[in-house]
Amino acid sequence: MSERIIREILLMILRVGAYDLKKISESLKISEEKIIEILDSAGISYYDLEKYDKIDLALKYLEFKGDPEKISEHLDWRDFEKFIEKIFRNYGYYVVRGLRSSPPLGFEIDLLATDVFKRRSYVIDCKHWRRSREKILKEVAEDLIERIRRLVKKCFRIKRIYPWIKESDHVIPIIITLRETETRKIFDKVIVAPIHLLKDLIENIDYYIDLLEIKPIKISCETLELEDFKQKDL
Repeated sequence: MSERIIREILLMILRVGAYDLKKISESLKISEEKIIEILDSAGISYYDLEKYDKIDLALKYLEFKGDPEKISEHLDWRDFEKFIEKIFRNYGYYVVRGLRSSPPLGFEIDLLATDVFKRRSYVIDCKHWRRSREKILKEVAEDLIERIRRLVKKCFRIKRIYPWIKESDHVIPIIITLRETETRKIFDKVIVAPIHLLKDLIENIDYYIDLLEIKPIKISCETLELEDFKQKDL
């Protein structure tokens, strides 16, 4: 069965809901019986669709060579974060979503993805914007660097909850947007990439770090003193 047809069915399910089989059939001009048959051939039982959330369907869509940007348009910003989180997890990263710390030096981070083998973490901002101006992206990049600075200062406590963080020697900030034309950098530390190039970025991260001359931010959870954390836990 054509991968294109499977992708179109999955998109329609996300758009109108799994239970409106009649509407999906009318929109795609495919009989309801045929839709059920096509889904079954793709390893998806129509009658078990309630077990799939939006992110599961989005990842299934990617399995059939779907466009991440197109599928992301049917996700809200929370789903967008979860979608990116699962992509990183599928590549073997340890991922924390919604990492928060209270004042002083409070911060909030969408995703913290750690590659323990390369001893590197990525602090990721997920921007589900249809359009993004360069000025705003620069402000986001500056804010992201500041949040990383605060994260580093609280690294000692963070590693108690997420012990793999101590395996990181460096942190690299990444902004993932809904629409960008290419993978590029802002300043000399922040990578900006569109969702449709995320898999390419993950698979070729060392290449992009060299190409863009990214300067990773050093981190050491072992050298910080306990006195730095007297006031509040995370």
